[in-house]
Amino acid sequence: MDIKDKAKLISSLGNTIITASLAAEGAIFDVWRATPEIGGNPETSKASWVIRTEMFFFYLHLMDRFVWQKGGQETADIILAPVSLFVLESVEVASWEAPETGEKEGLRKRMIEELIEDFNNAIEEYGTVNQLMADRESGGTCYNDKTIFGKLCARISKDLGLQHSYDFRLMILTVATDILVKSGLKKHVEQVCEALGQKQ
Repeated sequence: MDIKDKAKLISSLGNTIITASLAAEGAIFDVWRATPEIGGNPETSKASWVIRTEMFFFYLHLMDRFVWQKGGQETADIILAPVSLFVLESVEVASWEAPETGEKEGLRKRMIEELIEDFNNAIEEYGTVNQLMADRESGGTCYNDKTIFGKLCARISKDLGLQHSYDFRLMILTVATDILVKSGLKKHVEQVCEALGQKQ
């Protein structure tokens, strides 16, 4: 497989993650604004930034796991770093516009570096657990940070001071699972792994 073909696979997978992440962000804010009983304030720049970046980190982490399950080390070496950078650069573009000055490129570079550091920290934390969701007997997923989805709920709610809000955690969980299914991310990862495996 030549470089152009690999680049197309990388960008197509990256675009699936970008679409899923932005869809989840939009759905979360739609529910949050329509349900004041949840608490907190959805109209803050911090809320927007925390939810946007965390949804990107979360779906990238799931992609990471799906790649390892399907393609192993060799495929992971090809996919993970370039897709992650492709996606994180889109976070910067979607979230912030630097002023038109000579410092623009430097500011952009620093922001991407900070995003990558935050992403690596998130991936490390998600990597401490293996179970996707919890069963009802163990207390459910919303409050169970020994699961991947529980980590998502915990990370966002803690950053926004809503760690004790069951409704907020449930909203995050419901939207994230719904968008994951609709995105077809797992199937897309499997297709990319198969394509790379057939054409090495």
